[in-house]
Amino acid sequence: MKALLKILLALIALLVATEAHAMRWYSPSTGRWFSRDPIGESGFELLRTKPASPLAGEANRYLFVKNNPMNYFDPLGLDIWVIRDASGLIRHRWAVGNNADGTYWSSDFGPTSTSLIGRLNCRGIINFAANTLTLNPTNLTSDFVVERHTVVNQTATDAARDYAKQRSERADQPRFDACGNNCIDWANGLANFSIGRQIRDNLDKIQNEKPK
Repeated sequence: MKALLKILLALIALLVATEAHAMRWYSPSTGRWFSRDPIGESGFELLRTKPASPLAGEANRYLFVKNNPMNYFDPLGLDIWVIRDASGLIRHRWAVGNNADGTYWSSDFGPTSTSLIGRLNCRGIINFAANTLTLNPTNLTSDFVVERHTVVNQTATDAARDYAKQRSERADQPRFDACGNNCIDWANGLANFSIGRQIRDNLDKIQNEKPK
């Protein structure tokens, strides 16, 4: 019974501290994947009806950055961040994503009321900035910290950006609720939106690659 309880607690800890990205798990706190990218693995390629890559089973997880992860990166990944205030009683959140030209967009959600009590539940407002200099996730000041890091491709990031921009321009802005519909929900919702788009694109690609 104790062994079963330990296994259950370990699984819960894994789910809380990691993110699922279609075919593998990612740890935002360490910035590492728990396993290699399945692309090229013989079993995964068999599902895609593709021949196995010569690198299948390769133990080196940094070949995609020429064995130099400090100076090179995957330009199709590391695309959505949730950034929060580093201090204060109420810590605001923003969703930040990269544009194709290397700049960053941001979006956040907040109350319109100016009173402390009114801000608990009032009309909200979604903000969007096509190019943010303050919230650069690779060069943040001590006033901000990265709370979540979601890895998707540029198409998925662009989809989240376009949705945030479109939603910010609508007249029917959502109601802000400090306990149920706030900046945390909005920022993480955009990150989850991009993951959903990435999964859909992956499934469409696999479906299109199947032999007719």
